[in-house]
Amino acid sequence: MLPRLVVSDGLGVPRLAPAALLAGHAPVVGWMPVPPVWTASLDGALALMGGASTRDLVRSGRMTCLPIRYSALSRALAGTLRPAVAVIAARPDPAGFRFGLEVGYARLAARLAERVVIEVDPTLPGVPGAPLVDADDAEVVEADMPAPALPAAAIDPVDAAIGARIAELVPAGGTVQYGPGVIGDSAIRALAVRVRVHSGMITDAVADLAARGLLVGAATAAYLLGGVPVRDLAEAGLVNLRGVEETHHPGRLAALERFVALNTALSVGLDGAVNVEQARGEQVGGVGGHPDFCAAATASPGGLSIIGLRSSRGGRSSIVSAASPVTTARSDVDIVVTEHGVADLRGLDDRRRAAALIAIADPAFREQLEREVTHA
Repeated sequence: MLPRLVVSDGLGVPRLAPAALLAGHAPVVGWMPVPPVWTASLDGALALMGGASTRDLVRSGRMTCLPIRYSALSRALAGTLRPAVAVIAARPDPAGFRFGLEVGYARLAARLAERVVIEVDPTLPGVPGAPLVDADDAEVVEADMPAPALPAAAIDPVDAAIGARIAELVPAGGTVQYGPGVIGDSAIRALAVRVRVHSGMITDAVADLAARGLLVGAATAAYLLGGVPVRDLAEAGLVNLRGVEETHHPGRLAALERFVALNTALSVGLDGAVNVEQARGEQVGGVGGHPDFCAAATASPGGLSIIGLRSSRGGRSSIVSAASPVTTARSDVDIVVTEHGVADLRGLDDRRRAAALIAIADPAFREQLEREVTHA
């Protein structure tokens, strides 16, 4: 087997250094909202997190998505995915090199790798308290361009309605996590109560939350996903930038009082199980932290696991007879929200869960779903 080349992920994914290292290595990549040019040369890569931006790589067979939770990356990187070479991005600092847009799993990879290559980008945000890179004798490469920004997507009336319903369910003083996408953004922008934020990623919506006086303390996140607003927030000391071993740790998350997980889905089964990985037989997403956050929210004192999604997409119902594959178990979903209403699944058996979910499905598919329940 070829030695592993593990490349850090997020918006700050190295944009130059990996190109010269792909030959002779088995590449392991992560979440890349804006894939760098060198990804066009990937072949046989393993992805820790897929997404729309890397769908063509999966379709062509040049990249395969692993079904792995981000909370399990510590064990995986120390074992089967242990890096021979780790390539990460960081900014220069008087004390060495410091993470700027994300920590993700990069710090772990650098600690474990035999060889570390740091792509240095002085334009990365200077985030007070962000970790330093733990690597002696690292090789340094200068970035050839600044890391890209990712402006927030436009929120249409349907997404706004779903976000508003979700926001009404969040208790004052709770700790909120939210997933990427317009529904999560719309929910954060619709909040009217003060909350803490502990999330895998945060966007410009958290900067908006702070501007409205509703962010309690500093937000904790592994990734900054946005543009100037969230970077300014981080540089102002209002973001604790941490690695996934902290942001996704099941025990730490479950210990947070009133931990509320706001996530979305590609489809939800009539039993409440969630799929965030495949649509129409095609890989379009990854496991990421979805099951970590949902499970922690159901275990948290006063916590809540909420899934928000449009009732249909592309002429197909998002509420389906059975989710496939199951990314997050039905036991870790409390509430499902669509533009047609709220299905509170707590305390319901499978038959009553199905009825509650059909009631918020797209009306065009409700009779079909009823028939599928009847003949199950």
